Amino acid sequence: DPTGTDAYVTVKWYIYGAVRDVKERARLELLRDLIYPEAFKVLRGDKGLGYVVLVRFRDLYGAAGLQVLVQHSQETPSVKGEEGPPKEVAQHIEEMLDAFGKKLESSSMDETRKR
Repeated sequence: DPTGTDAYVTVKWYIYGAVRDVKERARLELLRDLIYPEAFKVLRGDKGLGYVVLVRFRDLYGAAGLQVLVQHSQETPSVKGEEGPPKEVAQHIEEMLDAFGKKLESSSMDETRKR
């Protein structure tokens, strides 16, 4: 790295299992589409965690799941009680997904459609 700073990548996998049909796959793709804007807003925008934030649906050897990836530097903002940037970023990812889940559960179908 010419600037002398280290770059890290934190990846969290959330395994769903085997996807049996097109409807099930479409639901997971929709979930990804709903999570991504929130992940970008919170992890990159609000928290300033990284250069890259990705949310992807992946099917790896028959096990489908969601992947959340954050590329960040060593100077990542800390999470109370955690050590090291990868653990801190992983904690931020968990917190964002928990908050997103609560927001999704409390929203109406019309609000969800608008997203």
